[in-house]
Amino acid sequence: LTHEVGAGAPCLKCGDKCPGLDLHFWRKICRNCKCKQEDHDVVASVSTRGIDNIGKLLMQDREVNSENQSPTKTTSPTKTSPVKQSKPVAPVAATYEWTPQASDPKLVDSYVSALPKDKQPIVGSAGAKYRKKQLMRQLPSHDQEPNECHDLTPQETTEMSLFVKQYREKALGVARVEENPKLKVTMFLRWSYYSCAECRNPLDEGDAVVWAERAGSERYWHPGCFSCAECKELLVDLIYFYHDGKIYCGRHYCELHKPRCAACDELIFAPEYTQAEDCYWHLKHFCCWHCDQPLGGKNYVPHDNQPVCIPCYEKTFAHTCSTCSEIIAPNTEWVTFEEHHWHANSNCFKCTQCSQSLVGKPCIPKGSMVFCCSKCKREKI
Repeated sequence: LTHEVGAGAPCLKCGDKCPGLDLHFWRKICRNCKCKQEDHDVVASVSTRGIDNIGKLLMQDREVNSENQSPTKTTSPTKTSPVKQSKPVAPVAATYEWTPQASDPKLVDSYVSALPKDKQPIVGSAGAKYRKKQLMRQLPSHDQEPNECHDLTPQETTEMSLFVKQYREKALGVARVEENPKLKVTMFLRWSYYSCAECRNPLDEGDAVVWAERAGSERYWHPGCFSCAECKELLVDLIYFYHDGKIYCGRHYCELHKPRCAACDELIFAPEYTQAEDCYWHLKHFCCWHCDQPLGGKNYVPHDNQPVCIPCYEKTFAHTCSTCSEIIAPNTEWVTFEEHHWHANSNCFKCTQCSQSLVGKPCIPKGSMVFCCSKCKREKI
């Protein structure tokens, strides 16, 4: 089952605070720490599944089918400063988890070495982990397969299938690595060097460059510049979606055309949905972030752009008043100093010595105590 992939994997963000990945059955987050699945160390488990997803995505694309690609051993030059050695050192053989389609196999090494060091897809490296995380992030299976979504209606399934068919035909592409053409002829019949479509800096003659067919025959990118126009991340495995002169990852291309549910992370194909806190939700998924209690027509408190029911908020996030020791309810005014909090009323936020109300007045805080003047502070302490 999909929700069992990577079960128990440690969280890369929370560390020991998370006992391990326990994937929520429809939210696609960990029930323990609320982080995403790709934020957990499940890369080894999802490697095959990630490549399978690419294969499904590109099965109608004639440019490439990444499903059949296998690791390639090659000699990989690095961009690090050379280390002085008493004897010549042979180049280190590296194994790539993925290699791009290239007009000349010799360009593969040049392409990889032009990427940031921590994003080079070398087996066992940080770049390999980055790639597999981006496979899940940029190309989520629930943007491609109705069967990967939670409880779609027949109408929603039909609409999603049509949507996927259309973006495969009109937007999806896989870029290639080419050798940078020497010069181009401008409209004034003068020779000019090509420049990167992203950073606009010149492309050096003979360098490995990225070419995306849908973007036009004379647009090229530096390997490290071929990134999503929205999230700015390198486009994983050179898979891009072209729209209005820009290239996007799959996730953000889809979000140009369909709202995405902030709870389940799936695209919304239902005719009715909820919009709140600058986000979208399926009607059935507008639930408390902690207990999954439906919130339609109920009061809630937004926390990190997610709705939280009143009981969960008071249990998990609400502060306790330092004077009365009662919970400070949401939509209630309070005063805070360091880790101490008070109800902003005359009964709670008052001088510890003389009980004078300090609401809207200057005060002298001292730990959980607060004073109206230095005299009261000296008398108390």
